[in-house]
Amino acid sequence: MSRPPATSRKVRRVLALLALLLACQPEPKTGALNSVRGVPEQLQASNADGAGFAWSGGRALSKAGRGEAEGNEDDKATASFDQAGSVKAAASAQTADPVEDAKQASEPSESEGEDKEQASATDPVEDAPKDEQLQKTLENEDLDQRVRRLAIDEMANAAEARLDKAKKELRDAKYNAKASVQVESTLTDMALVVKAAVKEAMVTGLTVSQTALWKDAYGPDTKDQELRERTGEPALDAKQLSSLTGQSTEKDLVNFTLPILRSLFPEDKIVDSQNRRWPGSGLSPDLFRCMVCDGNASSGTPYKEMLDCVSVFEAKLAIKDDSRGQLYEYLCRLPSKHARGMVFDKRGFELYHVAGQPGSRKALLERICGAWSAPGGKKLLRDFLSQYNPWERLLRQSLRQAGAVPIAFLGSGAFGRVLEAQRKRDEEIERIAIKAVLAVGVPTGFSPGAEVEVMKRACEQGCPVVAPSSDCIEVVESDKVLGWFHILGDVGTPVPVDTAQAKWRDLVEALRQLHLKGFVHGDPRLANVVLLGDKFKWIDFLGQPVFTRASQETDIQILMTDLVGQKDPVQFGQQFDGWPKNSAFIGNVLQPLMSSVTR
Repeated sequence: MSRPPATSRKVRRVLALLALLLACQPEPKTGALNSVRGVPEQLQASNADGAGFAWSGGRALSKAGRGEAEGNEDDKATASFDQAGSVKAAASAQTADPVEDAKQASEPSESEGEDKEQASATDPVEDAPKDEQLQKTLENEDLDQRVRRLAIDEMANAAEARLDKAKKELRDAKYNAKASVQVESTLTDMALVVKAAVKEAMVTGLTVSQTALWKDAYGPDTKDQELRERTGEPALDAKQLSSLTGQSTEKDLVNFTLPILRSLFPEDKIVDSQNRRWPGSGLSPDLFRCMVCDGNASSGTPYKEMLDCVSVFEAKLAIKDDSRGQLYEYLCRLPSKHARGMVFDKRGFELYHVAGQPGSRKALLERICGAWSAPGGKKLLRDFLSQYNPWERLLRQSLRQAGAVPIAFLGSGAFGRVLEAQRKRDEEIERIAIKAVLAVGVPTGFSPGAEVEVMKRACEQGCPVVAPSSDCIEVVESDKVLGWFHILGDVGTPVPVDTAQAKWRDLVEALRQLHLKGFVHGDPRLANVVLLGDKFKWIDFLGQPVFTRASQETDIQILMTDLVGQKDPVQFGQQFDGWPKNSAFIGNVLQPLMSSVTR
């Protein structure tokens, strides 16, 4: 009996060793392969077909090996896709099956082995075809294993690509979520954003959502009430209410309401400003209440220096949150710590009271809603809109004590404001100017009475000064000094900048005459000089400054800075010479300075 070829014997030994090794190892777990459920099913199916195996619960089962796949409990579990490496780690479990299948298919039992050995001894020719068939089987199975490895690697690469994409999406989601939290996560954050927008609008004049402004302003701290359980006259009578229903446009509503408001505030001016934009503020409300205005009651604007002494009115066909926000924005822009206004439509009105630092987002302290027909409406409107700020209370009280009514605003100085007014004296109308000084804010040691005495002495010595016609009068409110005022007999007119620049030599001479008589003004800006005929005359002295060459030079510096329109004080290249008779200071220093603005 001949021995089988050496190659056949070696193959048999290898198969026997492999069978023994695989029999000793535990069954490969499929949990890792189950985690490949993140791979698209189409890719799994195509890879399974191309590799010649079926995918069942994540395990590859050879079609030529064990036959049908058995049930696996791991197929019921759902594994998470933590990393694509688990796919590659499961590849070893894949490759164990075909070898085991090949071993079971090719390794004979003991009895079969004896029979085959006897057969091979008697028929050596039959051994050769069997060895060739076994070799082809091993080669086919090795090829099958490589194809499956390639399929698994392909799926692993696809899974890694999906993992990278998922990680990128996660990073983007976290970034977007973080950005969203900064803007929209809570109502508090939204309030902060709106407050910042309002603050920016105050500085740059940008338009922000007025609905958002209102929703941010109106909160639990607002004292909200309706006009109920009051007695007295309604704001409108039955005849007026009937006419009100016929107003079809906001302009019609303004024209209808204007005379009613004027009757409620006979001492004030109710001015139509529908087509006017207020200087220095960008506001354009339908109506406003004031003491004096620039223009007339039919079409005017407030004086810039008197914006803290106005109330605003806005007319709407129907009051909504955007119209509420519009009025609230107007009140925030007014340069006063407290501001009041009213928005109204054909049904009724809403009164607002805000408080805060000028130019900031102010707190909405109070809102009162009422119908035009509600009892007590007339008195409510008067009382609510007559809560004046300190400056307005001082000016009103000063006019009342002087027995005068205001006509126009003349100017303001460091601590005072000057109004043109008129009063009846000896059956004649006398025009006067009233200068008032508010007690709050004046420096320590400031004496308005000393200012009046200095002006009287300067006038007596022939200086170009408006003569006071009264002493300094004290204004007391609730046992406290609210301020002071005095009356000037000669009113004069304010000096426009172009007029002052064209006649700068005359203006400098008026200041020089004051210095030559031994007086220092202290604040010789254009707001503190008036024209009487063709002569410049000084008003509003800053107390009683010490007369020195340095204080004289400061006077000149203040005047020239205002003339050239600079914010920072002008600097003189040549030292002030003290106004000698033939002074070279005007020609050598002031002339070149003014040449830059008078060309």
